[in-house]
Amino acid sequence: MNELGCSTLNFARMPRREALDNVAALGFGLVDLGMLRPFNVGENEFRALHLDALAADADEIALVREELAERNLQLVALNAGGGYLNLAWERDEAIAYVERSIDICRDLGGRVVTIQSGKLLRGTDWLANAEYVVPAVRELGHRAEQAGVELHIEGPHLEMLTYNLKTTTDFMAMVDHANVFVTMDPSHIVVADEDPVEVTRALAPQIRHVHIRDGAGASPVVVPGLGEIDWPGFVRVLREHSYAGPMMIELCQDESEDYETSNARFLADTKFSLEFMRSVFDRVDDAARVA
Repeated sequence: MNELGCSTLNFARMPRREALDNVAALGFGLVDLGMLRPFNVGENEFRALHLDALAADADEIALVREELAERNLQLVALNAGGGYLNLAWERDEAIAYVERSIDICRDLGGRVVTIQSGKLLRGTDWLANAEYVVPAVRELGHRAEQAGVELHIEGPHLEMLTYNLKTTTDFMAMVDHANVFVTMDPSHIVVADEDPVEVTRALAPQIRHVHIRDGAGASPVVVPGLGEIDWPGFVRVLREHSYAGPMMIELCQDESEDYETSNARFLADTKFSLEFMRSVFDRVDDAARVA
């Protein structure tokens, strides 16, 4: 049985301690920590900076360790982003951000650092962008391996170099590193107008971490159960390929409402998502027993 966990991206606007309080209060034992500096996906800016890799010193890392322990939370992954690897003017800092995130993940007992492949720059050559990024990803994958941590590329992902199945497959083939895997978020597959179940089936051998969020039409930010994804099919295909890891609910709290209203809505949406995914697991388990 896969365990359900929660990302602090669900509570991106809250201070870290409050976000972790909510994760624990909902009954989760596993957490992904948002370490995303402000960035744009299309026209919308998003941030979930519950820890800044380049600003955090040893004392703050120790404090985070205490905060997790106080709430009986186990860190699974860091969702790290300090710049795009294919933008020359921020490449060095982006690499340094991931390097430091790897160390922090190790120190906090996590398993995964998830990063983006690079920004999709329309009107430029995809292959040239990928070739610029791939050596850095390989080196980061090696550094993560030395630290006992996995490096993951999120793919497919809207507006990134890995924006659909083909680009994700091509990018991962170019990287070709034993410690670089895929973090799967099926909401972005919907936006790419592809079948989440079939794309997951194609990438399953490389998937080592999973985000849970729904998608509908051009939106990858839909509460699970309210969008277009066949969730029982998605869970079944992962289990058919022996995925036994956690599935982390990640809803991406934005700033479209006032602070208190937004906090209440995302708390309710996270609770709904947890109950919905538990029902999905029950349906899949029941069908497996009948079969």
